[in-house]
Amino acid sequence: MKFFLLTSLLFIFHFSYSQENLTVNDSISWDSCEEGILDAKSDFNNGIYNASSYGFVAEITPKIEVGFNEFCKEYMLKKYSINIESKGCIISKYSECYTKTAQNLIFQKFGKDIFEKSRKEAMVLFRKE
Repeated sequence: MKFFLLTSLLFIFHFSYSQENLTVNDSISWDSCEEGILDAKSDFNNGIYNASSYGFVAEITPKIEVGFNEFCKEYMLKKYSINIESKGCIISKYSECYTKTAQNLIFQKFGKDIFEKSRKEAMVLFRKE
């Protein structure tokens, strides 16, 4: 009886954990660095200014500034057409090169202090509301 149970369990275990080779498309782009650079330049030339950050983002804000980060993102999008996004923790060569190129192009167009400057401008407006 024990032999029968053990054999049955092994048989079930084998077929329960067998896997097929499936290819699943996901939203992560694994293209090359060169493609990231070309896409960033193309987007920039079309007026699409993406500023992305990667990694875990923990927002600790004083009580009087709750909601400011979203307000600031909207402000930068409306005034400068800069789209700020947090892209998570996975960084591919494509995304790394895209982000660096896009950031350099944004700095060339708006100045190296664009993020600090626009944050101060947004804070003035935020406190008025």
